[in-house]
Amino acid sequence: MFGLETILIYTALLLKKRIVVYHHSLEALLKWMSTFPALMWHRKAADILFPWVDLVSEEILDLKSSTSYVAGCRDSGAVQFTDLYDVLVNLPAREITVATHAKESMTMTKTHKDIAVFMVQLAENESLSEQHVVREIADKTRELLNQLRSLATVTTPEGKHMVSIETLRERNLPQALDNFLFNLAVAENIMML
Repeated sequence: MFGLETILIYTALLLKKRIVVYHHSLEALLKWMSTFPALMWHRKAADILFPWVDLVSEEILDLKSSTSYVAGCRDSGAVQFTDLYDVLVNLPAREITVATHAKESMTMTKTHKDIAVFMVQLAENESLSEQHVVREIADKTRELLNQLRSLATVTTPEGKHMVSIETLRERNLPQALDNFLFNLAVAENIMML
């Protein structure tokens, strides 16, 4: 549905951002909400999935107490609550909006482009089942995380391997890639701060 822009959803999920998904139809909203966890097989999606929220005070407080979520909403007014999302997915309009406060951490790199093209090619291959596409994306994610873990050169007293800021800086990576890897290591809880 979103073509290459699907990478924005993938990246937001990968970096544990706050995503609000809007559709006026509850049936369509719930159908789409069930697809988001498929992009992050290596995590428990149920922990961050709020399939349907109304923008009432209690539910807004629940969302604000979470650092990462995918929340479905039928209220078009969700667009106005920019403090509730880093990424807004407007299904009827086929638009993905990155909130101003999240743009720096969501800057795309060549790695993102490669993954986006890979996902679009998978989706366009009619001979592949949805399950096969999901597995291929999971494998691509695993490759990315393994590359990140290869940068983990510091070991904590507990024996956990961590990525240090110094290790990232020593590689002299382009700023956007350095920033992405830093945010990914934080999301995966392997960044030594």
